[in-house]
This record gives sequence, structure tokens and C-alpha cells, in this order.
Amino acid sequence: MKKNDRALPSCAVCGKEFPPGDVVIGEALRPQIADQTRIAHPDGSASSHICRANLGTFRPAYVQSILETEKGELSSLDREVLESIHKHELISENVDLLSNQRARLVQIQEIQLELLTELPAK
Repeated sequence: MKKNDRALPSCAVCGKEFPPGDVVIGEALRPQIADQTRIAHPDGSASSHICRANLGTFRPAYVQSILETEKGELSSLDREVLESIHKHELISENVDLLSNQRARLVQIQEIQLELLTELPAK
């Protein structure tokens, strides 16, 4: 049998075949994520594969469980981070925007301070 004739691993969630680098074997998953995948797909096993796209759907719940364990109740920022992870958004975009807004606010405050120091004393 040639190397190219080997069957590609298929994802236990979606059933599609993927190159070996695009799937993760169940026994390599963190225990909490493996538990979530087994609950959602009981036919899977430690030797089953899951594609990276489907694996990504289990990560937000895993991160949420860690945060809840460590912090108890989740803040609105925690929820926003989880939602961003779920939507595959880059949180850094929001951080950059906030950083730019803060820099602009500092500039405005400096201008205001200069104007106040130029006012004549009463």
C-alpha cells in the first residue's frame, strides 16, 4: 500500500476526512474537553479524531468552566471574552481600540490642564 493510499482520519463530530495535521486524537484532549465531546458525541472514544473547527466549538465552555471554578461568578468582561472566543474574534482589536481611546483622552486632559493654567487667578 502506498503512503497516499492510506485512509485519512475522519472527525467523530462532522464525519469529514482531514489530513492528520488538521485533526486531534481524543486521547490528546484535555480531560474536560474530552468529557464535553463524549457528552455531545457518545460514539466517540479516546482513539477517535476531532477536526480543529469542531474542537473550537468546545473550547468556550471549557474556558467558562475554568473561570467559574477560579472566580465563582463571571464578570461582564469575562462573558465578553468568552463570547469573543466563541465568535473567533480577536480580543486584541478591542484592546487596541481602548488603548487609542485612552491615549486620546490623555491628550484631551493635557490640553484642558494647559488651558486651566493659562486662566488668570481670581
